[in-house]
Amino acid sequence: MKIGYFTERPYRWLPEEEILKNHSFFAVSNRFFDAEKAADDYNYYIDENCYAE
Repeated sequence: MKIGYFTERPYRWLPEEEILKNHSFFAVSNRFFDAEKAADDYNYYIDENCYAE
């Protein structure tokens, strides 16, 4: 049996209207970046990877 785990690790704190306006995550400005929230995301994804192992 093979089990896989894949994620692109998106930044979870973007306003939904900005994503819809730009039709993707790629054209969203960096002005929405928050270092504290990014640190929370980092810890969240590290924990998620540990659970996946």
